[in-house]
Amino acid sequence: MKKLLVIMLGLMLAAGSAYALETEISGDFSVRGQGLGEVDLNDAADVDFYTIDQDLNILTKISVDDNTFVSFRTAIHDETWQDTSDNWTTGNRDADISVERSWMGHTFANTDTKLEVGLMTGNAWGTAFGDAATGVYKIQAQQKLDFGMLVAYIQKEAEVGGSDEAEDSEDDDGDTYAVGLVMPINNITISPIIGYSNRSDLLRDTDNDGVQVFSIDVAVTGTFNNIGFEAEVDYESYSLDTGATPPQGDVLPGATDDFALWGAYLNVWAQLNQTKLGGLIAYGSWDDDSDVMVGYDFDDDFDKTLVLGDQIGFGDDSAASQDGMTGMTLLQIYVDHAFNEKLSAGGSISYVLSNQEDDPRYEDATAWEIDVNGAYKITDNLTYSVAAGYASVDFDVTGLSDPDPAWRAFHKLSLTF
Repeated sequence: MKKLLVIMLGLMLAAGSAYALETEISGDFSVRGQGLGEVDLNDAADVDFYTIDQDLNILTKISVDDNTFVSFRTAIHDETWQDTSDNWTTGNRDADISVERSWMGHTFANTDTKLEVGLMTGNAWGTAFGDAATGVYKIQAQQKLDFGMLVAYIQKEAEVGGSDEAEDSEDDDGDTYAVGLVMPINNITISPIIGYSNRSDLLRDTDNDGVQVFSIDVAVTGTFNNIGFEAEVDYESYSLDTGATPPQGDVLPGATDDFALWGAYLNVWAQLNQTKLGGLIAYGSWDDDSDVMVGYDFDDDFDKTLVLGDQIGFGDDSAASQDGMTGMTLLQIYVDHAFNEKLSAGGSISYVLSNQEDDPRYEDATAWEIDVNGAYKITDNLTYSVAAGYASVDFDVTGLSDPDPAWRAFHKLSLTF
């Protein structure tokens, strides 16, 4: 991988000199020291630990002409500090270097249609609620309209077919199809999207069956003078064929009954000079009518709390990939204040209550969390920040001891370029 990156850099420089290509490079780098305690919510263990990690991301865009480009994003050593012999003296020296995005795009001048193909960001729409943005292979078209932007894409979930030895193996692929709109109306933007996923890869029997997911998502953002808001409603309907295994991270494995999940989110704030004061509510439904109880997950990108839902996947112990809140309601008030152009601070108080039913651990669970943060801009591109969170959980289950409060604290040096 390292040799490939060096070759690519050399080709960019050579091509840029020969053909006057325009190359834009941007990115970020951060180093963070972090401490955590009781993050497994286990009353039998009292574990605190401390780590240092770093993350370097580089986004490169090569413009061939005014309407055509190639972009790729590289992550270098997104890792926790350790003995360097683990990955530099022995083993794979490129273990922490990866190309996370790689795609091309062209805008057709006569129709103003933008076509993009390749490894792009997917699984994200509207606000961060219910999103877990990751790299996916897509074919995506955007069409400018008089009232906004039309977006349509085909997204590859799994490629199982292509074998010349298994007849109809192509029927076991997994694909997602979606059509959305982004419509600005004065100071409000409305963004609906409809999607259909045919996850035939989850029942590999060389037949076009498995798990079918139908989804509707509507996000709305806007401002009125000094008042701002964002909101989103997401509905997902799952249809399972006998023998299919639902995708891990979306629902629990083993279900055979059809079911539906939905989530809703509203965040309203007021900008009062240098102070931003706001409150939010987020809701995730719970379906206990199916043979395996499942809940709506706020998911990875919805980091409104520092401990619960970000560091701890609160509400679902069985799916490690679900690190949001699952089947919960979150209530929060928060404040952010800019003391001057360089120094800012903020904090929040959150209360969480369970929407789950018939779950032996989480049915009557509640929790509260207090978070504080601060940041100082050393330069326009270099920032030092600190944050700390403290969360207390009450399972309210006879015979089950509540865990000690969980905590998380870190300080971080961040550079953008």
